[in-house]
Amino acid sequence: MPVPLKARPVDTAVPFTVIVIGRFTVVPLAYRKVSEAWPAAAAVTLYPQILVNVRTQRSFDFGADRDVERAVAKATAALGSDGRVLLRASGTEPVIRVMVEGKSRAKVGRWAETIADAVRKAAR
Repeated sequence: MPVPLKARPVDTAVPFTVIVIGRFTVVPLAYRKVSEAWPAAAAVTLYPQILVNVRTQRSFDFGADRDVERAVAKATAALGSDGRVLLRASGTEPVIRVMVEGKSRAKVGRWAETIADAVRKAAR
């Protein structure tokens, strides 16, 4: 599963760089410059990612809501192995974060909004 990387090759000194390879593997790299670490990350495919913050008035278990669960399941099936869906509650504010990633920006945007709408309805 592709992992989004925000890093770019730049020639600024960094004390420590972490590169994510695959879905769960984190490889710490001690490079003096980000540009030295970039070749290791060049093989990672970057996909469009949409993040929608859904403000809520109350705390609730969004994972237990059937409509939210159904929207996430449909999005996950539609994106297949070329995408992913992540929902999490913010630890600092009353917000549920909906992140969708996949090959098609249009498809990712539609699914992010569909899931966000389900979260909004469940939060009422």
